[in-house]
Amino acid sequence: MNVTERERRAQSLYYGKIDRRGLCNRVAQLEQELNGHHAKRIVVSDQETDGATGHCECGACGWAIDPWDRHCRRCGARLED
Repeated sequence: MNVTERERRAQSLYYGKIDRRGLCNRVAQLEQELNGHHAKRIVVSDQETDGATGHCECGACGWAIDPWDRHCRRCGARLED
């Protein structure tokens, strides 16, 4: 195992034994990293149904998202309403 692999595993969320406090601290750290990356939630209407149906997209990368998502699953941007 090389150094970068060891570092990646050490920084990963679920590597080794981690207690509840450690897990909460790691989640808080990851949220702070994401706080600088925001995007708008874009609602795209389907013109074939006269706008009766559609979907939501991430404003940063254009990936399809669910309307209740707080973060984009692809780029990790925090979605704003």
